[in-house]
Amino acid sequence: MLVTSKEMLEKARREHYAVPAMNTQGGNYDIIWAICRAAEEMHSPAILAHYVATGAYSGDDWFVEVCKWCANKVSVPIAIHLDHGDSFDICMKSLKNGFTSLMIDGSTKPIEENARLTNEVIKVAKCFGVPVEAEIGELLRLDEAGVQMENKNVANPEQVRQFLELCQPDSLAIGIGNAHGYYKGEPDIKLEVLEEVRKFTDIPFVLHGCTGMREDIIKEAKGEDAEAEEAAKTEAEEAKAEESKDRDAAEDKEEEKTKIFYVTDEVQQSQYINMFKAQGQDAIILTHNIDSAFITYLEQKHQEVQFLRIDADVHDSLKDEVAEDEKEEFQKTTDSLVEIFRKELGNENLDVKVEKLKDENVASMAVLSEENRRMQEMMKMYGMGGMDASMFGSQATLVLNANHPLVQFLVANKDSENVSIICKQLYDLAMLAHKPLSPEEMTAFVKRSNDIMMLLTK
Repeated sequence: MLVTSKEMLEKARREHYAVPAMNTQGGNYDIIWAICRAAEEMHSPAILAHYVATGAYSGDDWFVEVCKWCANKVSVPIAIHLDHGDSFDICMKSLKNGFTSLMIDGSTKPIEENARLTNEVIKVAKCFGVPVEAEIGELLRLDEAGVQMENKNVANPEQVRQFLELCQPDSLAIGIGNAHGYYKGEPDIKLEVLEEVRKFTDIPFVLHGCTGMREDIIKEAKGEDAEAEEAAKTEAEEAKAEESKDRDAAEDKEEEKTKIFYVTDEVQQSQYINMFKAQGQDAIILTHNIDSAFITYLEQKHQEVQFLRIDADVHDSLKDEVAEDEKEEFQKTTDSLVEIFRKELGNENLDVKVEKLKDENVASMAVLSEENRRMQEMMKMYGMGGMDASMFGSQATLVLNANHPLVQFLVANKDSENVSIICKQLYDLAMLAHKPLSPEEMTAFVKRSNDIMMLLTK
């Protein structure tokens, strides 16, 4: 399954194992599929890495599509990662193409400039829910003649500390003498650098150039005898581990936030507004184009507050609870309606939710999560409006009201000749309150509306 790298790396850090990241050498299908199959067999997450230079040869978009197809054929987490992106533009292009993990490599730049570039990428990637890897300390390099260049690749722990004070990437690659590709001699790995940096940060580490690393280096990093080492832990170390566990548990527990609902278009969102008013709910009006950026700023400044557009979800106050003895039957109704609508609309991936809404006059509505809506807005801002929105899961969810007679008719009369026209009309009516229809959709909607009125004349 396709995921971002953030969760898999955090889990690996907590449970003390590594996630393999394999360079696919230009997006070769056989390599990508073999990695995914191997990950499945080993019950391991995996990262499909794509180097900038090979992307210029094979094509980034083709690579992403192949990775998506392969990732969704296996049950283990798979991330699509940009390896050593060295500019803001390259990272934005990769984000647009559908990468689920980005590396911005500013390691050749001064600390302050590296941090500034990293922050620029983080600011945009965060809106898409895509994690960012940064790097400090260059990889060992050779010149064109194959001669080892000046070894500047071992990071200074104090510089790492300075870097992390200026920016907060989701993971960090630290140069410790590791090397990529062809090189003379043997890399001199400085594990003590990692040990020193780990004293002041819990950020997941990324180690590049591990293919040729000696086994004894790996053993040294783990400890020669893990069991003996565990048995020899001091009480202080055990207490520290327990404290860390409690801290992680606290972090995993999402803090309940104060939700503030808002409206951006009083006409288009009038259905939702009327439903809110009927239940005594309030919402603020934010119609200026600067408001989106402003509420994001407020959320960052006040972590306890979350802004949600009025059609981001169906508020609990707008729906009836399903009684315990009705849940089984209600689930059957839900499954039946999902099947009917996906079939009639010709979309097996259509997201359908069934609720018992208090307003029996509303047959259908559409909701789009706040996160996905902001992704769409960011896409438009950065000129990404022509890309497939479903790549980021930004399709609206169709909500059907189980209390409405039309919806009840569909459940009771699956074989009726009118099922298709009712499904399509309910879908378009829901979308009209959510966003403007395309010219093709509007043409079909008008014709269908006329056909429905003709039925009334018979």
